[in-house]
Amino acid sequence: MPAVVVGIVVAVITIGKFVYEVVKWVYDIIVKPITRVIEIINTVRDFVRGIVK
Repeated sequence: MPAVVVGIVVAVITIGKFVYEVVKWVYDIIVKPITRVIEIINTVRDFVRGIVK
């Protein structure tokens, strides 16, 4: 019985690591550029608002 539990724990950890890597990869490719674009838009908007005032 303990051997089965150990096997399940190892499997969960392995799958968890894999999922973590995939999520990190997706984050780097999709989320980072979007947040960068949003930051640029906000900076430009603040800049324009400063000019308008």
